[in-house]
Amino acid sequence: MAISPAYKAGHCNIGRHESRRRYMTGWMGVVLSVLLWVGLVCLRANWLGFLLLCLPVVMAVVGFRQARAQFCVYYAITRQQNVTDSVPEPIQRRGDWQTDMISAVSLLLQSVSLALVVTFLAMGIGLAMIQGRR
Repeated sequence: MAISPAYKAGHCNIGRHESRRRYMTGWMGVVLSVLLWVGLVCLRANWLGFLLLCLPVVMAVVGFRQARAQFCVYYAITRQQNVTDSVPEPIQRRGDWQTDMISAVSLLLQSVSLALVVTFLAMGIGLAMIQGRR
């Protein structure tokens, strides 16, 4: 039987149920990204259109990263934690909140960076496919 994690500032502020929700968000981002990419290729969109891919890709990457890390950026920003999968509880210690904020910013920056790489790769493949069909 798996043991539920305990709150650890900067490392773990959500439990298993909340992690599952983040995984679902990640998968929704993947599905939206694929559907948008196919639509953009079918519509022969230009590079500006392909930049729209960044939004669902960021959604996917942030969702998966939060689930894997058992760390929620929103909870960090709002000074909350929910490792017991019940009602979010406030974080009392200022030092814990500051540690959570550093982790939240780091997670977001890494996720956006990865999402941009994925977006530009998808854009390159899509534009190459469009050029090949002309």
